[in-house]
Amino acid sequence: MHKKSNKKLKSLIGVIFLVLCITPLTLFYFKDNNFGETKNNIETPNKEDKNLLFTSLSERWNDSYSFAGTEIGYNIDIDSNGNVYVGGTFTHPTENYNLGIIKYNSNGQILWNRSFNGPASGSDSGYDITVDSVNNRVYVAGYTYDNPYWNMTLVQYTTDGVYKWNQTWSSSNGDSSFGKRVAVNQTGYVFIAGKTGDKQVSIACYDVNGTNVEKTSIDFDTEFQFSDMVIDNESNIYITGYNYTETPSEFINKYNTVIGKYDCYLNEKWLSFYSNDEFNITKSRALALDNSNNIYISGQLGKEYSFDTTYWHIIKYDNEGNFLNNYTFFQGIFNEQDNPEDIVIDKATNSIYLIGTVNGTNHALDTDVMIAKFNHDVKYLFNWTWDGGDWDNGYGLYLNQEGKIFACGKRDVDLRTDPIYQDYDLLIISYELRPESFSLAEVNHSPGPYDEDGVIILNWSVNAPIDAINYTVYNYSSYISEINSSLNKNAEGITDTNFTVGDLPDGTYYYIIQAFNEYGNSSSNCQEVTIGRTPGTFTVGENSTKPYDSDGIFWLNWTNSPHAETYSIYYDSSEIANYGDAILYEKYISSNQYKINLSTLGNVNWYFTIVANNTFEDGYAENQAINNVNVSIGISPTPFTLLSQDADVPDLDGLFTLNWTESTYADNYSLYWSLEEISDVSNPNVSLLYNGTKLSYYVDELLGPYDDIYYFKTISENQFGTNESNCFNVTVGYPGLSPTSFSLSSEDAGEPDIDGLFTLNWTESTYGDNYSLYWSLEEISDVSNPNVPLLYKGPRLSYYIEERIGEDDMIYYFTVISQNQFGTNKSNCFNVTVGYPGVLPAAFTLDSSDAGDPDQDGQFTLTWSASTYADNYSLYISTSEITNVNDSSVQLLYNGTETTYEITEAEGLSDDVYYFKVIAENQFGNNESNTFSITVGNPSGGGTEPFPWWLQAILTGIISATAGLVIKISYSRYKKRKELLEKISEQLDKVDDIEKFLKDKLGFEEWQKLQEPLNQYQKQAIDQKDLIKRAKKELGDQFMELFKS
Repeated sequence: MHKKSNKKLKSLIGVIFLVLCITPLTLFYFKDNNFGETKNNIETPNKEDKNLLFTSLSERWNDSYSFAGTEIGYNIDIDSNGNVYVGGTFTHPTENYNLGIIKYNSNGQILWNRSFNGPASGSDSGYDITVDSVNNRVYVAGYTYDNPYWNMTLVQYTTDGVYKWNQTWSSSNGDSSFGKRVAVNQTGYVFIAGKTGDKQVSIACYDVNGTNVEKTSIDFDTEFQFSDMVIDNESNIYITGYNYTETPSEFINKYNTVIGKYDCYLNEKWLSFYSNDEFNITKSRALALDNSNNIYISGQLGKEYSFDTTYWHIIKYDNEGNFLNNYTFFQGIFNEQDNPEDIVIDKATNSIYLIGTVNGTNHALDTDVMIAKFNHDVKYLFNWTWDGGDWDNGYGLYLNQEGKIFACGKRDVDLRTDPIYQDYDLLIISYELRPESFSLAEVNHSPGPYDEDGVIILNWSVNAPIDAINYTVYNYSSYISEINSSLNKNAEGITDTNFTVGDLPDGTYYYIIQAFNEYGNSSSNCQEVTIGRTPGTFTVGENSTKPYDSDGIFWLNWTNSPHAETYSIYYDSSEIANYGDAILYEKYISSNQYKINLSTLGNVNWYFTIVANNTFEDGYAENQAINNVNVSIGISPTPFTLLSQDADVPDLDGLFTLNWTESTYADNYSLYWSLEEISDVSNPNVSLLYNGTKLSYYVDELLGPYDDIYYFKTISENQFGTNESNCFNVTVGYPGLSPTSFSLSSEDAGEPDIDGLFTLNWTESTYGDNYSLYWSLEEISDVSNPNVPLLYKGPRLSYYIEERIGEDDMIYYFTVISQNQFGTNKSNCFNVTVGYPGVLPAAFTLDSSDAGDPDQDGQFTLTWSASTYADNYSLYISTSEITNVNDSSVQLLYNGTETTYEITEAEGLSDDVYYFKVIAENQFGNNESNTFSITVGNPSGGGTEPFPWWLQAILTGIISATAGLVIKISYSRYKKRKELLEKISEQLDKVDDIEKFLKDKLGFEEWQKLQEPLNQYQKQAIDQKDLIKRAKKELGDQFMELFKS
């Protein structure tokens, strides 16, 4: 059949056909040296072969096609794009039966179908199909009715379904011809073969245009049935069929299988026959070549038409026509199911596949399509069946190199409801030959919600792929959605269908199995396995002091619990049978010991147990130690403190409350007192004042003599011991104690204090009854000195001096004496400076923040820092360095209390360097500032210019200062302004765009200040001189600096 033609010729033979002889070669009779009955290597099947294995192939898709009645798919082929073509016989509503083609894409969608009607619109039939991928052509072969005969017919279409041509073969002697097989070699020549009359095989060759290139007929002596034809890589042609031979019994016919080989010119190379005396029926149905060009013929082996002795049969020959072996398999069931219809061989592995029909299980008439697989030694492996529910028959088979197999045939979907009228539909099925999907299970799960022993058995034997060669086992820590390099590989290449994994730690694992065969692989489901072993048995111990632990601090320790991750500690005051009823002390402990501190929980007999835990995912497993440990706590009372919140210092009435903090674990308190420090309460001089459970005691009467110190101590007690408080004392009255130290100060006295009015304060002197305040103009060492007057006497702790007690500008000294009946104490000697007692003015600095360098207009402000103690300031000017303000060249500009002076146009400073100095003064003397110089204008030479004539006139007394000022103003202003205006005007005359010039030279803030005068200038509201004046007023010397040459 066409799909078994190898489409990979290694040499081109197209040219050969151009020189083919046109004389047909006709063969008569058999070749005697290859004819005879063969009995060797016959395998007689046993009755168990009836037990067929019905399993499911990995089906990709299927389709049933019905047009107008009966549609049967007899054969199948695939083009280079994976499109599928099925050829067969189609019913037409008005044309009876036709040769038919239907095309599917690789996903099972119908692309187109075609029907070819013979000249007489009679019972035409299509039997085979092939695709020419070189020329993009598809051929269907069969026969058409041309009254009164049938002619062998070949029809060509493009792969897009366009009809191109048809050719028929008619016998010259009036016999009918029936086309059964069509095949294309690698150069695009198409061969059609079939039967003519009862005893002849016909083969014809055409080019792609439908021109007949060669033809031949092979004649036999007896009735012959043609079955199949294939072409090898060298365009050799192989045919098979069977012929009828006479036997001695008139009731028994004998059929022999025929196999022949022809070259591309249709010349016979050899012809062989297979027959057997024991099995008198050997009918071949299909032919295939393996990768060594060995020949396999599939068909029927039978005896005397007995169904019990009819089998599926394979005969093997080498390429030279030598018989190699024969194999028998399934027993026939009934007449139409006793042989395979087609055979294909996987050239990569030489695996063999047969297709046929077997009994179904749905009802008595049910049949199913069956595909059987055999290895390269023709040993049966397994089979697949396809059950559509009623009558399903398999005819054609195709296998591609990707491991996809296609089957075609027919089916009757309503056989049970209408068994008389058999209306068949064309059937096509697409399979994957890679291992089919299968299920994985974990079958060794230990009792409980999780596997508790860490040993699992993975099993997939129930539905393991029957065509798998080996398996690989993978695992991962999360769900496996695809197999990639991140997975862990447990095993590879195993052939068993179960796998044991042992010694798994607690956790969740995910497993998947991948099955492999020569066509690919498939994967099982992802199986989740959770290992959750319960922690093992263990015991707990402790190291507390017996019989009572004196501090409540000890260690628990326990043996290791297998599989435990952490431990938890529980305790209770009674035996712990179930830790859930106890108190949790600590959890998530990873070690096997833990320090316990119960020092704050009281003296109790405690019980302890440990729980071992492990956790994973949302699971939790635990196990309690098999024993409890018992610890008795016996802690003595804890330290505490004795004090009094209402006892005065000293306490003058001897009535007060003693308080003590709680001593933990104490059952009772004993309060003792004494007139001396208490170190031992058993001393006869120590008396018990109180015994009980209270935490305070009120002393409601004087315990002993007045003016004495009383000492107290409290003892806390319980059955395990005692503890004592501090020794606390209360002074009652004045037990011979002089006043304590204290200090004198003032919070409001100035430094110096200008007005002499301020407050003196002193801290309290303990035990002091009275205070005496003294003052003096010298340091006070003895208040009995006649120069130390008493200023105040009384119990107060402050005194306000509301009027001056002596002269101004003096330092006053003060001291306080605290007194009681037992003695006195003296404060520090504190002093307050009133006014300025002989202190000269402090150093200070002269500067100017707005003078230019040089200063263009001679207007600036002089500023000096304040000189402490100064009452007055004098500002001097000179045109030379000032070393002596009394020098005749130094003139006084200002005298007063201000610390600034503004030099204006009134001073009329012209171009020169001017020196300034300030003298700070008070009644005790003076201090002078630094000499500060400012350059005005552009002094010439470098020498010192004399003062302006008007200033010299004032200095020499020629004119009065008032007159000189008037002259100076009238002259200096005019001269200076004129010079400045002229200079700036000259510069501005050279500027094309004054606004741009100023904008480029100035910062943003300075530029904003000139917006208004510039706008007025541009509107000619002011002239250039006014613009210069406004700019100078806004920016000062910064504006002048723009026009320096």
